[in-house]
Amino acid sequence: MNICVCGWYFHAPFYHALESLKDQANIYIVSHRKGYEGELPHIVIPNVGFEWHAYNHYVMEVWENGDTVFLQDDTELLPGWFERLEALQGIYDQVFVFTDEAQAQVNSQAHGRALYVSDRFIRVLRLNDGFWFNTDKRLSSNAGILAFVSYLWNLGRHRPDWTVNKTVIIPEIKNGRRGYFKS
Repeated sequence: MNICVCGWYFHAPFYHALESLKDQANIYIVSHRKGYEGELPHIVIPNVGFEWHAYNHYVMEVWENGDTVFLQDDTELLPGWFERLEALQGIYDQVFVFTDEAQAQVNSQAHGRALYVSDRFIRVLRLNDGFWFNTDKRLSSNAGILAFVSYLWNLGRHRPDWTVNKTVIIPEIKNGRRGYFKS
């Protein structure tokens, strides 16, 4: 399994949890500013497009194969989180990961904070130029997720045997919100 992180906050406990998995997963950090000083592979790219630009960089420039989890680094990872994600393999082509039902409801069942995608999903995404990301700062910060959900609806219509635009609850993945953790 691959893990791509959009880095911005550089919370040490999050990165320690990832570093402990470096022999079990391919982990890569794409950040929009300097700050990560650990041993995982890392690149800093221009600060445009929010998490979707970071995810797109990974998909188009780094990814080689395999299912992938995309995370933002203001996430708290509790014991068992990785095993819960591994259990998604072979079930979903794309799924949004939420901490609880309330978080899923508040976010209208879609967000860029944590998502899982299959190998075949990324292969098709790459053929379609990857994740769309916003380069116009006048557009809403939600433009990326709205474009992605639209892509999922279209993909689901053309590939009805694929499982996309679904949600799962994994309490061991506590999604932050712009660096704020709600306990």
